[in-house]
Amino acid sequence: MQGYTYDTLIRNRAKRDEFFASYDRLIQMAKDAGHYKAALNHIDSRNEMKAHFEKFD
Repeated sequence: MQGYTYDTLIRNRAKRDEFFASYDRLIQMAKDAGHYKAALNHIDSRNEMKAHFEKFD
């Protein structure tokens, strides 16, 4: 998911929403392919990032 910087994700809520929508598609693709451990790892990462970025709202 290129084109997103840390600063952009902190400052721009719309870009953050786009980023997490893309991330959710990635997670779904991993699940669909049977890569459940990878999907779980990405879910944990997504949740950690969301919690981190929400501190800046």
